[in-house]
Amino acid sequence: MAVSVEYTSCACNRNPQSLDWGCNNVVAYAACNAVVLYDPQANGGAGAVTHTLVNHNAKVNCVRWIRRKNGAETTLLSTSVDKTVTIWAKKDDHFTPAARLVGHKDAVTTADALYSAPASSDLITVASAGGDFSIRIWEVDAEFRTSCVQEINLKGNFAMDIRLCFLPSTCVPLLAYGGNDMMVHCYYKDSTAGFVKCHTLYGHEDWVRGISFKGCADDSLFVASCSQDSVIRIWKISPCRDDETVNSNSTPGEIKLRGSTFTARLNESSRAFEVGLETVLSGHEGWVYSVHWCPAASQGDDGGEIHSLLSASMDKTVVVWEPDSSTGLWLDKARFGDIGGNTLGFLGAVFGPDGNRILAHGFQGSFHLWKRPESDRDNLWQTSVTPGGHFDKVGDIAWSAGGEYLLSCSSDQTTRLHAPWIMPQGSKSWKEIARPQVHGHDLACIASTGRLQFVSGAEEKVLRAFEGTRNFIDNFKRLCGADLLEHCSIKELAEGASVPSLGLSNKAVYESDLTRNTDDAERHSKNQFPEFYFTPVVLTEPPTEEDLLQNTLWTEVRKLYGHGYELFALTSSHDGKLIASACKASTQQHAAIILWDTATWKQVGELVFHNLTITQMEFSPDNRHLLSVSRDRSWCIHRIDISGNVFTRVAFADKKTAIHQRIIWSCAWSHDGLYFVTASRDKKVVVWGWRVDSSSETSLGPFESKAQLSVEDSATAVSFAPSFSGGDRYLIAVGFEKGSIHLYHWSLQSGWTLYETLQQSIAHHLSVKRLKFCPRQDHKSAFLLASCGDDHMVRVYNVSQLA
Repeated sequence: MAVSVEYTSCACNRNPQSLDWGCNNVVAYAACNAVVLYDPQANGGAGAVTHTLVNHNAKVNCVRWIRRKNGAETTLLSTSVDKTVTIWAKKDDHFTPAARLVGHKDAVTTADALYSAPASSDLITVASAGGDFSIRIWEVDAEFRTSCVQEINLKGNFAMDIRLCFLPSTCVPLLAYGGNDMMVHCYYKDSTAGFVKCHTLYGHEDWVRGISFKGCADDSLFVASCSQDSVIRIWKISPCRDDETVNSNSTPGEIKLRGSTFTARLNESSRAFEVGLETVLSGHEGWVYSVHWCPAASQGDDGGEIHSLLSASMDKTVVVWEPDSSTGLWLDKARFGDIGGNTLGFLGAVFGPDGNRILAHGFQGSFHLWKRPESDRDNLWQTSVTPGGHFDKVGDIAWSAGGEYLLSCSSDQTTRLHAPWIMPQGSKSWKEIARPQVHGHDLACIASTGRLQFVSGAEEKVLRAFEGTRNFIDNFKRLCGADLLEHCSIKELAEGASVPSLGLSNKAVYESDLTRNTDDAERHSKNQFPEFYFTPVVLTEPPTEEDLLQNTLWTEVRKLYGHGYELFALTSSHDGKLIASACKASTQQHAAIILWDTATWKQVGELVFHNLTITQMEFSPDNRHLLSVSRDRSWCIHRIDISGNVFTRVAFADKKTAIHQRIIWSCAWSHDGLYFVTASRDKKVVVWGWRVDSSSETSLGPFESKAQLSVEDSATAVSFAPSFSGGDRYLIAVGFEKGSIHLYHWSLQSGWTLYETLQQSIAHHLSVKRLKFCPRQDHKSAFLLASCGDDHMVRVYNVSQLA
């Protein structure tokens, strides 16, 4: 059996230094406790996540490539709340943790590294700063042996960002950090005393959040810093000429800011450097979180270098700054960002290695990519396809009835729709195609009731039913090649949906509303703002973050009231006619399952058995039985007769018949309805089936235990494949608390056989919350398996069978 990762979806962490784009054209970003590598050129230019690097046991704060003077990067570093720094090195086509720097007494918030000169050297100098008010200097040799060579006490101050480079025209490392004392502090590396403070850059009026270095052809060095005072400052460090004083080479009549100097000891000699303020850029209206120099300088009309600086701010803008070729004044060359919406601003932005692409990440983990043609630098920047995903725990997933797409819901209060995008050349690439629900409460569970309908539950105690829109159907057919209208009339659907101000419900937008909304001239002045922000879009590639937020919502068709506490579990019958829901509970009364008829959206039954929260439910393939498992360590099966509204409990596990001794997290039916499986925290997976000897009377009724499997970790998710896997063997996927996924073959005759283990690098690095096989099989020899977890990730695997 061969397993490959078809799709990985996850957002960027909410930290300014969580994203970096190397000269190797690979994007590295922090996602929960992992580092994710994204290749923009994979899948025929559509981009894809290629690697997930797991070594930290808490949130990753900073990710940076370790750049060489010549050649592509082969190492990167990451810092974490777990108080460590990890150095990753490329081996073959994979990155492995080569060194782990341990010494900080609190979370490591930022770090940087550089290879020592000359360029052929493999000695790495690392500077890291953390919540323990210190900067630590580390040396890593060619064998990745590490040593902490210096500790700089910041005396109660924080280093918000730290950077390393070389002093101009030397091989001496220069360290600069910006802190909460509103200054940029500079240190150079003395050959005997380590890093010694040499200068302080003043001027900012709030915390300094970002620093970036850029070497120039005239042997000078630009230092850019950004701050919460909304201002960017650029300093220029240049080596002083022999026997010259500062400003002695000024042209008569030239107005020049007075600079300052510092002296660095270089081996047996000393050298003076001049520091002057180049410019102050004031174009943002909010905190500026990051600055980044373009790695590729362009040529001006006079043949000189033109350096571009990129800044990202909480005012929802990303700005490219360049000096004017005629006046030398720094101006905003391009400005990107969001207008309106309910999002906050940007936490960071970086140039691509060629300078023709810009990738930014926002407060909600979203990515924004702009690019321009290489042949025309003055051409307008265009948006492009980006990675993306949830930025909080993903609690549940559900395939559509026909398996055309996958739905996921998360504590980030969104429901997202993932599907394979069929590109013009015919290849497929999974992307987020729509965001049907943007809510105000953490979402916990979801169930699909048809090709164009789903129900979700959140902590607000109310179930909400949603229906697709005409604009979504048109775009889905264009992007994914699937027609979702086989069992639905397009005349019954709204054109789109929009969330009103201060509302939680997606309001339908019809074609007549669109006409009325555009007639601004006849409006009274007090009604100049539009009633809704939906705009029909014709998509030829997956939607951008802006379109996902307001142009891909689905219409809310019904609210279902009945539960007294936060919704926790939800499932639907395979024909979509019934849904079953359950909420958090500590009594039998509140642990009742409520059954709903999707034709009328009314309650048709209430099933009372469990005493604590029901963790998962699933209908049998023939829709005649409903299986439920609970925190009370029991499972229960009810027979469903919807025609007469008769619901009968036919089997359950009590104290005498129970096998599980801890909470049962998950359950699933086999495709033929002959067996079901339960997975528990007690590290047991149990297959149950119809009893052969019907004369025995126990609480298990017509069922009995068929097989037990003891595993090494708490089992949190389980799923049966939709058909046999080679002969009469069942394929069962089991997810675990530590994030791994195991694939087993099981049959009554041969028992359990482990066929594949998906480790954290291709599975999850936190608890697996749900596993779901796609109900549709494009090939008899392959399955699609979807998973989600507490690590913010949604993954889709292609499971190919072997004979």
